[in-house]
Amino acid sequence: MKSEINIGVIGLGSIAQIAHIPNWIKVDGAKIKALCDNDIGKAQGIANKYGIEYVFSDYKELLNRKDIDAIDICVPNYAHYPIIIDAIKAKKHIIVEKPIAFNYEEIKHCYEEAEKSNLILMVGMNNRFRYDSIYLKDIVQKKELGEVIRISAGWYVRNNKEDFTDWRLRKNLAGGGAWMELGEHLFDVIMWILNYPKVLSVSSVFTFNSYISNEVESSCSTLIRIENDVPLVIQVDWNYPGMEGRIFLNMVFENGIIRIFPFKVFKKTQTGTKDITPDLMDTEINMYKSSYFRELNHFIQTIKGYLKLIPKKEEILMNSKITRAIYLSAETKKEVILNE
Repeated sequence: MKSEINIGVIGLGSIAQIAHIPNWIKVDGAKIKALCDNDIGKAQGIANKYGIEYVFSDYKELLNRKDIDAIDICVPNYAHYPIIIDAIKAKKHIIVEKPIAFNYEEIKHCYEEAEKSNLILMVGMNNRFRYDSIYLKDIVQKKELGEVIRISAGWYVRNNKEDFTDWRLRKNLAGGGAWMELGEHLFDVIMWILNYPKVLSVSSVFTFNSYISNEVESSCSTLIRIENDVPLVIQVDWNYPGMEGRIFLNMVFENGIIRIFPFKVFKKTQTGTKDITPDLMDTEINMYKSSYFRELNHFIQTIKGYLKLIPKKEEILMNSKITRAIYLSAETKKEVILNE
């Protein structure tokens, strides 16, 4: 394996400019060789800023370059699947912002095709690479607080209609609304921390804001019943009417509580409850940005064969099944029982 992996970034929206490109510059053994965006002027401006050699407005031209080893897909949801398939045909490793595709069958197909060509296909789940998430997973796996009893999580974003790009408000282009955008991230990191327990059933309720969109949900409240009848409640809202947004994750165990956003760990003792939160010496904004650095670095090390793929294919496929069940429950107004 070559010592330096050449990267092509496709899509130069906010996530690419804030979280991806600045962190690619810091990753040892990786170099951004090319950028691609429909707005060629924007692409050229970013290329000039970072000293990137090539710019394109057509991603297929980027894929045709033999000196590009891997691509980073940061385009709108609806474009993920066709670009992934074309990239696999071009023998490129791939990291992509979620979702890979809108349904289980297409996601499975992407993994199968990548495996046939011995290519890495990695979905960006940056919350798994946060210091607090990694620490909490270690606590849970060691059962330092006993068994989990209940979990609650929420993500409320204060958006106005003008804050949304058009494709996010159209189901055929976005795949869904608040759950697809926010809920899947919370569900993924919770399940990863718990080592993916079996999901027994899902009940969900959507609300729609006609001012924003009648096609995709503005909020989702869901009860996910996992192994040992543990309730996992997730509420997400991307048109939150409060003064500011909020995100939280609380896990209650037999002998304590763990939280993210903000990060806290409490343990029951003979004399009461003790705060055992370690000092991670990082602000929330730095933890967010550095999670992308570790995610991108992990992708490079996986290509080189030093690390195993995170998330695993089976985990992303499970996430897809649960998302499908959540939308089915909201549509039918019934609990969905899962057989697997």
